[in-house]
Amino acid sequence: MYLLQDPSATPDSEDAWAGIFSRPSPREWPLQRALDFFAQHQVYDILLKQPEAKGAWSFTEKQSKTSDRRNVNIAAAITGWISGEPIPHLATAWLPGLDSEWALEQTVSNISETFEHYLAWTVGALVNLVNLRLEETEAEIRLPTTAGWHLRHGVDSPQALALLNAGVTSRRLAHQIGRTAAERGIAAEDLRAWLTGLHLAGWRDQFAATEYEINDLLEYVRKRRPSLIGALLDTGHVSLDVLVTSAAPAQPIVVQLRPDLGPDPATLVVDDGSHIRALVPADAHLDVHTIIDSGIDFETTLAGGRITLALPRVR
Repeated sequence: MYLLQDPSATPDSEDAWAGIFSRPSPREWPLQRALDFFAQHQVYDILLKQPEAKGAWSFTEKQSKTSDRRNVNIAAAITGWISGEPIPHLATAWLPGLDSEWALEQTVSNISETFEHYLAWTVGALVNLVNLRLEETEAEIRLPTTAGWHLRHGVDSPQALALLNAGVTSRRLAHQIGRTAAERGIAAEDLRAWLTGLHLAGWRDQFAATEYEINDLLEYVRKRRPSLIGALLDTGHVSLDVLVTSAAPAQPIVVQLRPDLGPDPATLVVDDGSHIRALVPADAHLDVHTIIDSGIDFETTLAGGRITLALPRVR
């Protein structure tokens, strides 16, 4: 190939290199377009006929070995799954007329075996193989490299996928945050900063986040830094910026840290005894809460937009 030749021996080498670097980067198909393509060309049916499928995507009318089989269109089912539909709703849509408990049990089992495992693996492998071939032919398109992960998690946006891959466990919450972020033009890599700014009240108001979902988000936005409680014990004091809600004092004043009124987990507030002066940022909530729960005796002061936690002086 001319790329392996001595450029000085190639009369038009500059033009050749210019042509290479001027080529547009390959563009990925949108996820739904790729899934529609798979459905149109019976990709799912072919994959489910492979020996490795081992009975994946199998439904019956009744809970017995001799029961008649129920056919469920897998392409339509995948569309519903990645669109964020709750599993009970999927059970009703996939298996109308069946006993609700049996329909739900089969839906959960088939999601786990077929979507979260078999198809997530095989579709992911197929996409990689196809993209390698497209690269060899210098095609200008690629299949979405995360298609297998979307099938595994049942979401349709890269933002939702980022949340689930980072440890958020609620598919409902990830899907809702993902959709909202996509509508507002917030990229996956900017989710932490955006969610930190919304704070706990915003998570409840905008996403109806439950207690365990808020705990997941607190861990997700948690700022990666040296342990605050470790720094407090080692040096005797630790400081951090807070979200000031009223006029910030120029000189340090004694305040206390406490949970605000409302459902758990509650926002941690900085209180001067008469009113709330500031809020602990969401990305520091867990670290500050750990110090409060530890039972360590400390004093808190506020100056400007910063609090300082200090151990009592030994007299």
